[in-house]
Amino acid sequence: MNPTASTSPAARPRGPDVPIEVVALDAPARRACGYAARRMRGVLEKEPRRVLHARVTLAVAPDPAVARPCRVHATVDVDGRPVQARAAAPTLPEAIDAAAARLRTQLVRLDQRRRRRRRARPRGASSPE
Repeated sequence: MNPTASTSPAARPRGPDVPIEVVALDAPARRACGYAARRMRGVLEKEPRRVLHARVTLAVAPDPAVARPCRVHATVDVDGRPVQARAAAPTLPEAIDAAAARLRTQLVRLDQRRRRRRRARPRGASSPE
């Protein structure tokens, strides 16, 4: 077995090593790919759990009558649990910022749920049969 190719949980990517896939669905969205990757990386660097993968999809509606034509959808795999955040805004930077804030909120809520579950389970209790 190759000693550098480990599958242990400690060897999984974290923080700045997380692969972030940015998908732009149209030409105007392509200009914001770098900004989206930087914002999501900033959110994920603060995440204490292992982030296995992150994907951000950017889209701009071609219809000028749409009030919030710019859409962002972020999906993050945190220790096997999918966490999602969506946002729409008049400009892509605003939509990216809103999605990043919502993603941070979702990650905090996930952490709170895990802590509550851990506290609710008494030590040494066996599972009901």
